[in-house]
Parts: sequence; structure tokens; C-alpha cells
Amino acid sequence: MIRYLIDGHNAIHQIKRYLDLLDRDYVLCQKTFYRDLVIYADTRNVKIVLIFDGNPPWNPPKGNKEVMVKFSGSDRDADSLIKTLAGKWTGRQTVVVTADRSILREVIAMGCQSLSPKKFDGLIKRKKSWESRNIQTDNEKPDFLTESEVQWWKREMKQALARKKEKD
Repeated sequence: MIRYLIDGHNAIHQIKRYLDLLDRDYVLCQKTFYRDLVIYADTRNVKIVLIFDGNPPWNPPKGNKEVMVKFSGSDRDADSLIKTLAGKWTGRQTVVVTADRSILREVIAMGCQSLSPKKFDGLIKRKKSWESRNIQTDNEKPDFLTESEVQWWKREMKQALARKKEKD
């Protein structure tokens, strides 16, 4: 299994569609990037860790085993967190997605692979046709359910069926 460590801000600034969205709505840009990664990971045997600087301006979904979002917090920057995680998960199965040369030098020395954000975006684009996709606005809901949402709905339906059986 391949593990991707993605430098979130760096990737957003390298990929035009996210950069365009970033100019309008920072949080929506991060959520859209996350959603695109979930769609990609759903059909691949990959783990993705999306890493951003600072504290979270939104609450990333919990429970998705394929895609995690991490914020570096106020104590350190995302670069340090990426290097720390790359140090824990060294090896050819770990791919760091960034264009930051200082990060690249260190993670390659650790034995990780690297990929530019534009090349990684090419992987995602091959998976999904972007022409038919509409970027959501603030008032729209995403057009998919995350794994944790699917599990929640299953539990809710089972409970509703159990209550109905009890009444009958």
C-alpha cells in the first residue's frame, strides 16, 4: 500500500483549480481538496495524510481510514510535521507530495519517494473527469457521503428497523 503525505498549502498553490477557489473561499478550497482526495482513495489501495499549517478553520471528518487531515497547530509548521511523519514511515511506499525543496531534500534522504503536486493532480484527474464536476458553493452540500457518514446512516437505519419491529 502506498502512503501519500501531502503538503496541503503547497499543493493548493500549485494546482490552478484549487488556487482559483482559494481566492474566493479558503475553507471551501481545503474541503474541496479533501473531498477530491477521498474520491481518489475510494478506489485505490492508498492512505493519504493531508497536512496543513496552523489550527483547523473547519472540522475535518473523523473516521475515514483512507484520508486523514492534520493541522500542524500553533507550535510548529506543516513542514516539520511532514518531516516527522516521513521519518516514522520511511521507505519506498511513502510518497511526499510537495514542491518545497527543503522538505524534498530531507524526505528523499530518509528513503521516501516524492511527487510534485501537479503530477499527483494528474493521477487524480485520470481517476475522475473534472469537466463534468461542479465545485460546490457555500450553500451546497457535497455530492457524496464519506465512509463515516455511510456508517452513521447504516446504524440509523438498523435502529429504525429495530424500533419498527418492536412496534409490530
